[in-house]
Amino acid sequence: MQIFKTMALAAGLLTAAGGAFAEDDTFKVGMVTYLTGDWGYPGTSTKRSLEIAAETYGTVLGKKIELVIVDAQNPNNQIPEAQRLMAQGVKHFIQGYNLVPVPLARYVVDNGGLMADGTSWFPDLTEEGGYDNYFMFMPSWKVFSQTLVDYSLKFGEEKLGKKPEELKIALIGNPIMSYVGDEAARILTEKGLPPAIHETYSNDIADFTPIITKMKEAGIDIVIPYQLGSDAELYRRQAAGLGHTPPILLAAGVGYDQPEFANMGDAALGSMSLSYTVPEMREEFAPGLKEFKQKYQEKYGEQPVTHGLQTFATAMAFFQMVDKAGSFDIDKISKTMAETVIERGKLPNYWGVKFDANHNNLYANPLIIGQWVPGENGKPVYKVVYPEELAVEKPLIPYFKK
Repeated sequence: MQIFKTMALAAGLLTAAGGAFAEDDTFKVGMVTYLTGDWGYPGTSTKRSLEIAAETYGTVLGKKIELVIVDAQNPNNQIPEAQRLMAQGVKHFIQGYNLVPVPLARYVVDNGGLMADGTSWFPDLTEEGGYDNYFMFMPSWKVFSQTLVDYSLKFGEEKLGKKPEELKIALIGNPIMSYVGDEAARILTEKGLPPAIHETYSNDIADFTPIITKMKEAGIDIVIPYQLGSDAELYRRQAAGLGHTPPILLAAGVGYDQPEFANMGDAALGSMSLSYTVPEMREEFAPGLKEFKQKYQEKYGEQPVTHGLQTFATAMAFFQMVDKAGSFDIDKISKTMAETVIERGKLPNYWGVKFDANHNNLYANPLIIGQWVPGENGKPVYKVVYPEELAVEKPLIPYFKK
């Protein structure tokens, strides 16, 4: 069957149904996500994207998709909300945007539900194994750390003309993201290339001057920040003010690929960020991406964030797999998902789907690099610059001068 139905067909089916479905005539899909609070914005994008996916796909096995989406304002709310939904008969879940997603996923699958996880990078359940009804569509944070190292060494050699052993790399970041930096440091050290600087600062850091000075004195070639939004902004503003950034800045996503990063003006320029595939990549390589972005813009007056795209693509793949299973039975769906292969370039996020024995997605690659570059009006814009097949512009490397 096709990867997904067209917009027109979906709209026709929904119009014909016209709200006439009784409770037993719907396919209930749950989501527990942040909709309010500090992390409400990306959570709201996952909610909206799931709604567009349900509208786009139309029906599954002849039944209208009924979404049951609830707000979990913090990790302590997640399991009670999941309990409530499952008590109401919701057994099929799409993971929302949650900072601590593992307990929620574990609860759902331990209690007879199924979780299609397209937003989390924590591989706890797949590493433990035995969770037959949990499917991780995303790459893990360990893949993220490995890719940060691989791309840094590649750019150092190709763009700076330095062999790996000649490069001076700094890892700096927030304790909340320290596991990413620690893993990158471990990989570098294992290669015989220990980072010149590896510093995880306190959450309440107010001045990056000592760290910036230390990097300048050490002659750092590449800085890999693993930062959240607030400390990323503070670092970039102070680095711009002091006039020093290492030639290559390749961040571990999070604070660096959010829309508000552009509000820093010139201080944002040149920063690169490793990320999942994003809405800003080349549309022709990801069928359905253009239509998704158009629909999102029409409805909400803005573009989706990265996690929104991943939610949309995960949901579209999941609906297809349920159709293919021919049943809403959890065991049958799980078996079908484990056996299904969707090649890269067939989904709106470009990635494909092929699960290993523990339900890691082997086709959740490549990771992309975006860079903040000057836009037509002078305001920074986020452009995908790598890899070439998904890039809309060439990377500006090195952007910063020693």
